[in-house]
Amino acid sequence: MALTKITGQVINDTTGLVVGVTTVGGGLSATDGFFSGIVTAVGDASFSGNVSVGGTLTYEDVTNIDAVGLVTARNGIVVGSGITLSKDGDIFATGITTISENLKVGTGVTISPDGDGFFTGVVTATTFKGDGSQLSNVTSTTINNNADNRLITGSGTANTLEGEATLTYNGTDTFELQPASATPAIFVGDSNRTGAGQGLAQYRGNWNGTTVARMTFDAGDDTTNKDDGIIRFDTAPSGSLSERFRIGSAGQLGIAGANYGTSGQVLQSQGSSSAPQWATPSTPITTSVNAGPLSGATNYDFTLPSNCYKVEFVGHNISTSGSGTPSFRAGTSGGILSSGQYTFTDSAWHSSRNQIDFADENMNGGGDTGDFIVSFYSSSSSDMWIFEGKAVRRTQGSIIHVLGMLDLGGAALTTLRFYPEGTGFDTGRIRWTGYSY
Repeated sequence: MALTKITGQVINDTTGLVVGVTTVGGGLSATDGFFSGIVTAVGDASFSGNVSVGGTLTYEDVTNIDAVGLVTARNGIVVGSGITLSKDGDIFATGITTISENLKVGTGVTISPDGDGFFTGVVTATTFKGDGSQLSNVTSTTINNNADNRLITGSGTANTLEGEATLTYNGTDTFELQPASATPAIFVGDSNRTGAGQGLAQYRGNWNGTTVARMTFDAGDDTTNKDDGIIRFDTAPSGSLSERFRIGSAGQLGIAGANYGTSGQVLQSQGSSSAPQWATPSTPITTSVNAGPLSGATNYDFTLPSNCYKVEFVGHNISTSGSGTPSFRAGTSGGILSSGQYTFTDSAWHSSRNQIDFADENMNGGGDTGDFIVSFYSSSSSDMWIFEGKAVRRTQGSIIHVLGMLDLGGAALTTLRFYPEGTGFDTGRIRWTGYSY
């Protein structure tokens, strides 16, 4: 039977069903193709219309995908291990992302290829870098009188500071306050205090971070009117600050605190390594001879008290019975000296004998009287004394002033004798005062 439905090399059959394998050497043309098994094409496949795949479409070893229209991926796109495009619109890239045109984030952020950033909202950052020359709406600050080392203060005007010409810091260790007028430099510590002894201000001296000295201004007892105060001075010779000296609100001086001493006491040195202390001075020992009139060739011996540093003699209305001279002679533990060394600066004092007398001022006779004052001062050693005196002879109207030194040659002065050398007294009174530590 002849195959009437075969034309050339093409099978045209609108109803024919091929159950087995059909091999066609040429082209296959059909209106609709239905395949229940696997369709394998060795060569290229070309579709002029749409291709719809109900199952999974798998591409092996695809080098390029060229899509003219929209490509839609429902669960995201993964490119190698570095880029992930999620279905929510997130992009995750582990390498460098290069964009040749503007990068836009919504409608509020645009980053241009030139590096410019345009933000319509708030920009927040922990650090900004750059010279800031192109920032807008940033207020500039002016410093008046600016110069090296000047401290900066407020001016009372917005955006303006003052360089203080009289308040400087050298950058290392010195602050200087140099008022332009005659007003002294003033440093003020102003504190509100409600109790006595509370600090108002303090200045400290530190050595390598440790305070070794300080001056403190404290509130005084009058906390109602606040019109008194205390200044304390502390030092730390052993590493612990202690108060050494204070000035009270009434000007009283305190040693190591509110130790102001008692009436009549004086500050007494305790040597170069100890603090001074309050001490009651020794009462001067005074011996008076007013038996007058002084009479005869009587010797008046005055014994010096212990620790004596000064002896003062005052003679009033002195007169000798003859041409003798009122005189002084020194004594030691061995007795009144009959010889010794005396140095005088005025020839009117007798220097030819080992005594001190008023030469040429005899003050003799009842109507020829005189007055004198003589003081002896101990030098650095007990055997050296300086003396100074003045004598007035009333009748003659003569006055002498003398200054000299008494050298006892190593012996300590114990006694000063007043006597009428060469004659006796017929009138007069004498008083002496010895001063000791």
